[in-house]
Amino acid sequence: MDLEKIKFATFAKIILLGGLLLLGPLPLAAPVSAGEVDWHAVERDVRSVVASRAAACYAVETREHGWGSAVMIDPDGILISAAHLFRGIGEKVTLHQADHPPFLAEVTRIDRDHDIALIRATPPENRVAYPWIPFAEENRTGGEAVIKAISLGHAAGFRPGRTAPPRFGFAYAGGRGEILISTCRINCGDSGGALLALDETLIGIHRSIDRRSRMATHVTVSSILATWPDLVERKS
Repeated sequence: MDLEKIKFATFAKIILLGGLLLLGPLPLAAPVSAGEVDWHAVERDVRSVVASRAAACYAVETREHGWGSAVMIDPDGILISAAHLFRGIGEKVTLHQADHPPFLAEVTRIDRDHDIALIRATPPENRVAYPWIPFAEENRTGGEAVIKAISLGHAAGFRPGRTAPPRFGFAYAGGRGEILISTCRINCGDSGGALLALDETLIGIHRSIDRRSRMATHVTVSSILATWPDLVERKS
C-alpha cells in the first residue's frame, strides 16, 4: 500500500471513530475506500456541480456577524441558512453573488435548536427567477455508510467575480439522521452554505468545523423538513 493510501486509511479511521463517539452507530453498509474512487470522475462531477449549482449559493452579509452563506431553495427567492448568523426574525441582510449586484433579504424563520434559518429575498426589479437547488430525498444517506459529497460556500466572505468555491469530501449520517459529518473543508463564511450529493441535490447545510479543521458538521435535509414540513413541496 502506498503512502497516500495509508494516510487516507488512517484519516478514515479517525473520521469513523469521531462519528461513533458523537452520533452513535452508523447504518450498515460498506464504506467508500480510496481505492474505489475514480478521481477523474470526481473532477467531472465537481465541475458539473459548479456549473449548475454554484450560482444558487449566496454570500450573506450581516451587520453583527459579518459574512455567512445561504442556499436558494425556491426560484421565487426563498433561502435557507444557519441560525447562528442572525440576531432574529425580521433582520435585514444583504445577499451577494458574482453575476449580479447585491440585494436585500429578510430573515423570516429561525430554529436555533437545529441551527437553521429561512430568508426571503427582496428581488431586483428585473429579476425573473433565481437559480436554486432542490432538496434530496430525506433518506439519501440512510442506506449508505459513506457517500461522496461536494461543499459550496463563500469561505472568508464574498469576493467580486467569485462564485461559491467547491470542496470535495466524504459524508455520513448519524443514528438519528439530524447531522451529517463530512471531510469537506469549510471555513469562516461557509456557515449556511450547501452540502450536495453528486446528483446535485441538497443533502445538508453547513453548521460548524472542528478545531483542527478536519471534520465539518451539517444539518440534514430530513431535519430541516421535520422542522418545517411546508418546505416538502420544494423538494423537486
